[in-house]
Amino acid sequence: MAADPTAPIGFMLNAAADLDFDLLTGMSTVAGLDAVVQAISSACGLFKGEWFLDLEAGIPYFEDVLGQTYSQQTVLTIFRKQILKVPHVLQILEISSVFDSATRVLAVTFEVSTEFGTAQGEVTL
Repeated sequence: MAADPTAPIGFMLNAAADLDFDLLTGMSTVAGLDAVVQAISSACGLFKGEWFLDLEAGIPYFEDVLGQTYSQQTVLTIFRKQILKVPHVLQILEISSVFDSATRVLAVTFEVSTEFGTAQGEVTL
């Protein structure tokens, strides 16, 4: 079967969001549904003002999330908007967030419908 020419493809990132590089095989790639999930994780990990080519891209963590009283409604609204901007995402089927005030860790889990199927993921900050 031929590869779908419309499917996204990119370099695979490891758990630390660094390029997945193997000395024997070189850089790994990711395509299709896995590429969409990786793009969602990357988009949700981008702080507004962090990318020099588009200072408006990303989540306004400093303005609306970090250092603020945790508001699940605000967090979910922000993440919904960011996820829906990712190419090939059709809709968000489910999204939830948990903030652990003791460890100050925010975890957002999501399930999305894409042009390539349904996928789940989690973004932890």
